[in-house]
Amino acid sequence: MKQWIVALELTALLQLPAAATELKPDVINATTFTGKLSSEDRINPLAVKVQVLLDRARFSPGEIDGRFGDRVGDKINVVSLSADKQSSKVSRIEVDKGRETVRTLARDGTLVAFYPASVGSEEKPTPSGTLKVVSIQPNPTYRYDPKYKFKGVGSTKPFTINAGPNNPVGTMWIGLSENGYGIHGTAELSRVSKSESHGCVR
Repeated sequence: MKQWIVALELTALLQLPAAATELKPDVINATTFTGKLSSEDRINPLAVKVQVLLDRARFSPGEIDGRFGDRVGDKINVVSLSADKQSSKVSRIEVDKGRETVRTLARDGTLVAFYPASVGSEEKPTPSGTLKVVSIQPNPTYRYDPKYKFKGVGSTKPFTINAGPNNPVGTMWIGLSENGYGIHGTAELSRVSKSESHGCVR
């Protein structure tokens, strides 16, 4: 239990904006649901705790920002995962382009993880059908090819962006069998499922 609390404290401190640093880890860990959610637009220790615990259970709440956002007052069902389910190996990844979600499943069909996603655009739609994972690269170097002709990118020459917090594909690249397409992270978590991608699944 102590290890879990320490992990929760570290995650909360590392992922919150600078303005939220006045929240102490012991306040976040001790907070409980009183039956009513705060309607104030400020960092809420209960929101931090809920978001971190959901993220730890691999049911991503999106950006961990300490705010309840547009779902305030809504009732939700949260799946209780046992430790063995959390360690299940992923056999299949399903991307729902209409709902902008990604689900990972074990060989027996058990849901392992669930994430919101940005999925393609009219200009650069995400491919449909069954694709294979051909590579998995943590902390990738981003490589831009002018042939992609991404909207808003004016460079006519290839360029790279080293691994780090400003990398456009975040901290993970999962390459797919369709050349140039992948499932990846982002440097702008707040825009996931709220903006379009250049065809990849963000």
